[in-house]
Parts: sequence; structure tokens; C-alpha cells
Amino acid sequence: MVLLNHGIFSFGETAREGYERMIELVTLAEKYLESKRPGRFAAGPSQPAKPLASAQAELRHQLSDASGLP
Repeated sequence: MVLLNHGIFSFGETAREGYERMIELVTLAEKYLESKRPGRFAAGPSQPAKPLASAQAELRHQLSDASGLP
């Protein structure tokens, strides 16, 4: 059973059998996805952490002001 945004669930007579089925299903899915991948992409430049940290600090400040708590 595959549930959107939750993952795969597999069952068996024992925990080991359920686990082994899950491994088989995940391996099958990985092989399928790999066969459909058009090509690999090089990693692009990462964004600097400073602007993100600054935006987070500003959001925290605004939330503190709105709630009246730090």
C-alpha cells in the first residue's frame, strides 16, 4: 500500500517478511525512477545562508511583537 505523503506500507506473516517486502518494493520503485530519469543535473550554486537567517530573524521579531512574548 502506498499513501500519498506518507510512504509505503508492506505486510507479511512476520515482521521480517513485511520488512523484506518493503525493501523489495522500494528497490523496484528506485529502479523504475532511475530508468525514467532523463539525465543528471549538476548542483547549482547554493544560496547564501545570511539572507535566510536575516529573514528568519525578522519573522521572529514580528511574531514576538504580535504575540507580546519573546
